[in-house]
Amino acid sequence: MGIISILISVLSFLMSAFSLSSTYYEKHIKTKCYLRWVSQLSTGPNRSQLTISLLISNMSSRPSTITNILLKNQNEYVESTWCPVILLESSDSLKTCYSDCTPLNVSSRSAKEFIIVFQYLQGFKLEDTINFSFIIDEREINKTLPVKLILDGDQAAMAMNIRLT
Repeated sequence: MGIISILISVLSFLMSAFSLSSTYYEKHIKTKCYLRWVSQLSTGPNRSQLTISLLISNMSSRPSTITNILLKNQNEYVESTWCPVILLESSDSLKTCYSDCTPLNVSSRSAKEFIIVFQYLQGFKLEDTINFSFIIDEREINKTLPVKLILDGDQAAMAMNIRLT
């Protein structure tokens, strides 16, 4: 009788320790950022606007908030726009596609696509990778993301067409 109660106690302890460790792990899964596509638009001599599509994946059991996105341009960081930018309008001007702006909220165990704009970039050259600084849940995270797909103006318009509201 005594051995059975000891075995049950040990089994209960092991199950609670496993539950504690898996709960801790799930809460601390890091938010991941993926660069889906980029589009660069010239806005004047040596000036441009960069539009990017970011896929934010949050597999944690807690929601995640991105409060700031900075793009490294030469030796300085440039912030993403603080207000939505009109990216596309339907021909009858009844529907408009806007960019997203910070803060960006991603629910727990989900992923979401955001279209972010960086304006007034001086001398920005699009290369194979882009350096970003994200403020995610009050922590600064520096990431170098590979550029996999560069869209011209028409291709970017087609990619954003689904967002017309």
